[in-house]
Amino acid sequence: MIKIHSCYEDETMIIIELSKEEDHNNHWLHYEKNNGEFVRLWLRNCDFANEVAEYYFEQGFLKVRENTAVFIQKFNFQQHTLRKVPPGTKILSLIEIYTGKMSAAG
Repeated sequence: MIKIHSCYEDETMIIIELSKEEDHNNHWLHYEKNNGEFVRLWLRNCDFANEVAEYYFEQGFLKVRENTAVFIQKFNFQQHTLRKVPPGTKILSLIEIYTGKMSAAG
């Protein structure tokens, strides 16, 4: 079973924190809306020392404060301001596609 911990979105991307029941580590998933590509974000380090949670990924840096987040891409230094969103139908569908559990019906 997959549990969604948080979702952040802007016009171009969605970042999802999730975990699988059998895995004790959370996974981070980046979905690029323009081309439909998924990229697993590889967490290298995190810091919760103050009111801002900071996540350092192989592909970039995410700063989370309450209902907003800023993602800075490592390779082109683009900065994206994201808003926290509930995991609605669209996000659940993306996770189904990513995990390969999408039903054949439809």
